[in-house]
Amino acid sequence: MTNDNEAMLTPGAAAVRLGVSGSALRRLALSYVGVYGPLPEGAGGVRLWPVEAVERLAAARALMAAGRARSARDALEALEAGAQVSPTAALAVSRDTQLLEVIGRRLEGVERLEVEVEAMRAELAELRALPPVEAAAQVEGGVLVRLARRLEQLLRRLGAG
Repeated sequence: MTNDNEAMLTPGAAAVRLGVSGSALRRLALSYVGVYGPLPEGAGGVRLWPVEAVERLAAARALMAAGRARSARDALEALEAGAQVSPTAALAVSRDTQLLEVIGRRLEGVERLEVEVEAMRAELAELRALPPVEAAAQVEGGVLVRLARRLEQLLRRLGAG
C-alpha cells in the first residue's frame, strides 16, 4: 500500500489532522488495520500514518457523520467496496473539526484565566485577613498596586480574546 515516496505522518500529526485525540486515533487504527492491513512503522516501532490512510479515515468519519455507517470499521469497509463521500460531507466534518479545535483552544485559555483569577482572589483574601498594621505595610509595599495591575492586564486579555 505504501511506497518510500509517500508522505508519512506521526500519530500526533495524524490525530491533529483528523481532529481526534491520540486514544481515538488508536481505536481508529484498529479498524483501519482490520480492513487495510498493517500500517508502516518508523524508528522505535512508532506507527506511521500515510497521508492516504488519514484521508481514508477522514472519509470514513464523514460517512459516519452522514449516518451512512455505524462504526469506523463499517465505514472503512464501505469505502473499500467503493462507497463515495460527497465533498460537502467531508468539508462539513473538516469544518466541524476545525471549530472544535478553536473552541478547545479558547476553553483552555479561559481555564488559564480562571486559575489567575483564583490566585488573585486568594491574595486579596489574605490581605483582607491581615491585621490593620500589617495590611498598611503591604499597601505601602505596593502589593495592592501590583494586584490591581495584574487584574488590569487580565481584563485587557479578556477584551482582546
